[in-house]
Amino acid sequence: MKKQLRKGIEYNPFKTEDKHYFGGFFNLADNNIKEVLKEVGQRLNTELDSKKIIDKYTKETISLVDYERFIHLLSNYFPIVNEIDQINKKDSTGNLIPKTKSERVEDFRETILLLINTVDTLRNYYTHYHHDSIHIDSKLFSFLDNILLKTVLDTKKNYLKEDKTKEMIKDSLKDDIDKLYNLKIKKLEEAKKENEEKRKEQKLKGEEQDKEFKFSRDKKQITDSIFNDAIKYFLYEKGEKGEKAELSNNRKTSYNESDYLLKDIKPDFELPISSSGIIFLLSLFLNRKEIENLKANIKGYKGKVTKNEEPTLEKNSIRFMTTHRIYSFWHYKGLKSKIKTSENATKETLLMQMIDELSKVPDTIYQHVSEDLKKSFIEDWNEYYKENEENQENLENSKVVHPVIRKRYEDKFNYFAIRFLDEFVDFPSLRFQVHLGNYLVDSREKEIGNITREREIKKKLFVFGKLNEVNQLKSDFFQEIKESEDETNWEFFPNPSYHFPTENSEELKTANKIGIYIDHDKSISQYKHQAKKLSNENKKNRIEEIIGTKSKMVIGQPIAYLSMNDIHSMVFEALKEPTIKEGKINGKAIEEKLKKQINKQIDEIINNKEEAKIIKNLRKKEITEFNVSKLIDDVKEEIKITNQKIQKLEENEKEFRAYQIVKAKTKKTDKDKKVKKRNHILYNSEKGEIATWLANDIKRFFPKEFKENWKRHHHSELQLNLAYYDTQKKEVKLLLEGLNYRENIPMIDFSSHNFVKFYQNYLEKRKVFFNNFLVELEKYKNGETINKDKLSAKCFTLFKKKNYENKAIDQKINTILANPIFIERGFMDNKPTIIAGKKFSENKNEFADWFVAFKEFSTYQSFYNSSKYPLDTTQKSNTEINKINTKIYNQKKNDWAVWQMIQFIFKDIFKQDMQNVSLAELYQNRAERLKNKEKSKEGERNQNFIWNRTIDLQLNEKINIPKVKLKDVGNFRKYEKDPRVEAFLSYNDISNWMAYLPNDWEGNEHSIKLINVIDIQLDEYEKIRQHELLKEVQSLEYEIYNKATNKEELLQEDNKGNKNPNFKKYIVNGLIKQIKKLEVDNLKIPQNDTEFDALTIDILNSYTELEQKATLLVLIRNKFAHNQLPNKEVYDFCQIIQKRLENQTYASYYLALFKKLKKEI
Repeated sequence: MKKQLRKGIEYNPFKTEDKHYFGGFFNLADNNIKEVLKEVGQRLNTELDSKKIIDKYTKETISLVDYERFIHLLSNYFPIVNEIDQINKKDSTGNLIPKTKSERVEDFRETILLLINTVDTLRNYYTHYHHDSIHIDSKLFSFLDNILLKTVLDTKKNYLKEDKTKEMIKDSLKDDIDKLYNLKIKKLEEAKKENEEKRKEQKLKGEEQDKEFKFSRDKKQITDSIFNDAIKYFLYEKGEKGEKAELSNNRKTSYNESDYLLKDIKPDFELPISSSGIIFLLSLFLNRKEIENLKANIKGYKGKVTKNEEPTLEKNSIRFMTTHRIYSFWHYKGLKSKIKTSENATKETLLMQMIDELSKVPDTIYQHVSEDLKKSFIEDWNEYYKENEENQENLENSKVVHPVIRKRYEDKFNYFAIRFLDEFVDFPSLRFQVHLGNYLVDSREKEIGNITREREIKKKLFVFGKLNEVNQLKSDFFQEIKESEDETNWEFFPNPSYHFPTENSEELKTANKIGIYIDHDKSISQYKHQAKKLSNENKKNRIEEIIGTKSKMVIGQPIAYLSMNDIHSMVFEALKEPTIKEGKINGKAIEEKLKKQINKQIDEIINNKEEAKIIKNLRKKEITEFNVSKLIDDVKEEIKITNQKIQKLEENEKEFRAYQIVKAKTKKTDKDKKVKKRNHILYNSEKGEIATWLANDIKRFFPKEFKENWKRHHHSELQLNLAYYDTQKKEVKLLLEGLNYRENIPMIDFSSHNFVKFYQNYLEKRKVFFNNFLVELEKYKNGETINKDKLSAKCFTLFKKKNYENKAIDQKINTILANPIFIERGFMDNKPTIIAGKKFSENKNEFADWFVAFKEFSTYQSFYNSSKYPLDTTQKSNTEINKINTKIYNQKKNDWAVWQMIQFIFKDIFKQDMQNVSLAELYQNRAERLKNKEKSKEGERNQNFIWNRTIDLQLNEKINIPKVKLKDVGNFRKYEKDPRVEAFLSYNDISNWMAYLPNDWEGNEHSIKLINVIDIQLDEYEKIRQHELLKEVQSLEYEIYNKATNKEELLQEDNKGNKNPNFKKYIVNGLIKQIKKLEVDNLKIPQNDTEFDALTIDILNSYTELEQKATLLVLIRNKFAHNQLPNKEVYDFCQIIQKRLENQTYASYYLALFKKLKKEI
């Protein structure tokens, strides 16, 4: 039964002796599924495990909101989920029509459970040496074949055909392609020569000659044929035009004799699934690395890009890459980040993030340069899938091939600046507002008609404190909850973060600002927060669950809001002439300036001084009953919005009609080709945006009593059901039951049979409504007779009354004082940044110091050079051009400030300056970086200098890893999440750890042993897990099975009544009870994973020797099956049985221990 472990070992899923190999990967897939469903449960605030979560969110009465939230979360881990959840189906004529909600949910439930149950079935089958034959529903193979075919066709069409993606492949495999080109030419020449000889022979014999063989030497054509060859092993192309391609038989997922791995062997057992089916199924639930490990030892799947062997037309990098892509496209994305501790937010991480940001082109520049210049920012090509509007059955049409562009997709300046001030400046009391997390106040199921909605009431809770300290406290809190097995209403996600209100939020007034707390004088506390207490007791108690009652962190609303436009001056002030103590800049002077400004503004408001900007604005307003002019302006804006939406809908319909005419033509003209493609008047994504607007607009018209009973869950349900109006009209009507449409919302017309018509009618009637409303307001303004009470009721149903009221100035001042102060800009420097009529170059000393430093800085990244990267503004107005230039100017200002921070952090970490490295050097396009890399090989200075600096990392707050390059830090941070690393680092019997072997490793010249290398420990673990330990397990099962008299006792019954082999049953009932003839009724051995994880030395010492050995055998087997290691207490106990050898890796040690226990028991 034993197979020699050797380089190039291969495994076959149809051989009994190889079952352990595939069993190991099915255990990994099963573990990934369970871990994901557990984490999704945490995000959905449910304690349900595994399939129970699926049951809950796919039940018949689930609301669309809850269902789609579940789908969205699950697809973040397993991309295949989006392919399973189809919103359309084919009718009898082959056209796509929307599914009802119940059809959609039921179809998803059936398919996802089919996949998960099949993984579980195959896990049981392959994990154990003996297993009865299994059955797999044929629906599984239909689904897998369909998805595999789509993936193959997509690869053929987009990955191997598109010029844009091929360019990157050509760059990375240029040498191989050149060699394959020559091989292809040689083969074609041989075919031509053979054809010529045959034609001569036919001519001499007077026979009809074969057609002359001709071929082109065109490089592009030959390269295209090389790419086509890579896909031919997957497809059977039908000859007739219009007929669809099929998977070749040897790639179909159900068992068939054409299977590549059945060639020249007779299978040891019957199996309903093929090797292709096994690998493709596993690829949906394994991560990229796990898929690579799986395929690495399976013939026909294990190829990688070859460097040490010459390519052939049958065996080459293009073919290997194609196979790898197809069988890894849907790979599992991994668990999301857990709560970050302070160690994860270290100085070097912040430094790396800042450098990386400045090495990318701002989106503002990228969007406004020519297409040719945009290409210079491309790093690679990637792909993603959008919702397919044309044909849900065709993955190709959903495919979006997009470039990986070296650009900034979001502006991170605010985070960088506040994080820098938070981490590197020691303020006596200044703290920034941090979103601590969400607290679940109430959660219950709510019935709306026949729909069950998961109703949750959450509160966002905030504190003022240092982000790393808040992170640590929340991490500790959840660790305590886990260890004590208590429950909490705090949500695990999201991680704490600075609270930056956005322009799209309800906090528009506070956009681009951050709330701050600062110890304040009596003049502030006397007036502020009297109307609103710092926090009610409930909020305070909830927050103190995490931060404690003695924490110095502050709870409540901000003392003031600080504009992010002042952050540049604060950073400059901090770095100008810093007084540094223990790595922190003294921030007392900055804080004093803040206090002074806040007190000044409070004093001006209290004393009603004209200098206060807010007082000036209040005095300007006319005192009337309500501001009718503003109301008229706002109603006109509503009419304008309505007209724009009507116009857009009409344009869409026109485009749709024009395209349908073109599509119906058999022969298309050049003019036809220019017609914009539109297969639907409204695409699903557009319906979603419109439904959001409609739901919000409809809510505005609700009468007071209806609005008071309208909850957030009602609104979410209305929004989503409107988006699916075609099949969910009844649900929309049910949600709005009780409204008098004619009187309250005359725009609603449920006689409309589809969404487009409903929306169209709504807009037309909305336009009429607001035009009539405008007439009434203008009559009122002109003093004409009108029912004022009725008009007022209509006005302030639709618009917020407080926005149009004119209160007395004293009343408004009291309101202002009860709320946070908005700190006026420019408080850090008395000198301005703009002086009317004065040029900066001639009057520098009159401008703010920080502004002078910014203006005199010149060594920016090359993309700011307008002669090198000119903006394409041919179709822009002067106003638009000015806006673009202002954005770029502000981005330069941000980059300048971040660069100042980078230099400080760099010096703090490396204890030296940046050796004349300039900001300009941070951006290099792809060609420049490759060129610099070649130069560095020739001894010239490497322009990638910063990334190649080395630092000492601390891993898991215990292990120092010396000399890690900055660019490689991320590769080693991943170890913090690896449970195996966490386990063996806790053993504390190896010191002087390295992450990997240095390039100059020369064996005996180094004192550090190979087992001190984390990479080596993990590589050894994977080899032993795949090739040896799980094989030892099956070997033991084989011996027990053949000697056991009652084989029923080796099986474990699940909750559905199915019986499967169970390793613990093999040990207890098979080995101890049946073979050793010992009593097992009172045998002490853990009953489940929780009890195994809780094992301690004391518990193990309370066992008999036989119980200890049985427990350890099961524990080691289970841990390796799930890619884990035993805890420290178990490891320490094991040292008593057999001590680990000095140069033995942990995986090797557990393998040796397992063999010893197996032999002794």
